[in-house]
Amino acid sequence: MGVQAERGKGVAHPIQAAAAMTSSGGDDPDVMATAAQNFIGGKLDAQPFAAHHDPASVSFLLPVFICLHARCERGKPLQSPGYIYLFECCASPAQRNQMPRNVEVKARIHDWERTLQVCKQLSGSNGEQILQRDVFFNTTKDRLKLRDFQDGTGQLIYYERPDQLGPKLSNYSISNTADPNGLEAVLTQALGVRGKVVKERFLFLVGQTRIHLDRVKDLGDFLELEVVLIESQTAQDGDLIAQELMNSLKISQDDLLTGAYMDLLQDKKNDHLSETVMASS
Repeated sequence: MGVQAERGKGVAHPIQAAAAMTSSGGDDPDVMATAAQNFIGGKLDAQPFAAHHDPASVSFLLPVFICLHARCERGKPLQSPGYIYLFECCASPAQRNQMPRNVEVKARIHDWERTLQVCKQLSGSNGEQILQRDVFFNTTKDRLKLRDFQDGTGQLIYYERPDQLGPKLSNYSISNTADPNGLEAVLTQALGVRGKVVKERFLFLVGQTRIHLDRVKDLGDFLELEVVLIESQTAQDGDLIAQELMNSLKISQDDLLTGAYMDLLQDKKNDHLSETVMASS
């Protein structure tokens, strides 16, 4: 499902739409690209932007907001004046205060190269490689993990998600950190560690959906879909988007998984222990 800009002379790609809406360069692609990078990188001054766009009439910016919000997955917090202004324009008071929502799908994949090529075709990009080390902490409910990007940055992520097959709604909160090692030490002492997940991730953006192509240590190859919902969208809306992408990626019901990678690793460990006990008895 592509994201269409309602203004910006029909520009379809969200980043191009952001450039078109935040620059005065008309249709000059170089100026547009520079404006997009400035917008995302925090170099855009919010005041000229505000002077040319009435906050009461910027609903057309919602697709751009979705795209930029999705970039948080890359560990690059969007705190630039332009992004903050855009958020203030697009988000209602209720949306600013509520936990963000995704509709998520997780599946095992059997042909890495074929799936990689489909992801490239759907996104029109080569994707972005991200190394991640997730530390899951003991909690009384839901899940809490520290994601270390292994470059000195990380994210503390709390999320609520049912363990069920197929598309499922996930509510989450994220806090960025510049000291993942120090935070891990404190949380380990306070809560204890449930386990760790190490993976190589390739991130693709398709409309308002993040596609994750993951190679998980000691588990194998997987694919995740995260449909980022806006306030006006329901979980059912996200289901339809996810199902369309599942069809394009040829994900079958037999490939779908319920829990997190941490759960799969724990199940694998428990199975190994059971086999060891049976063999020794």
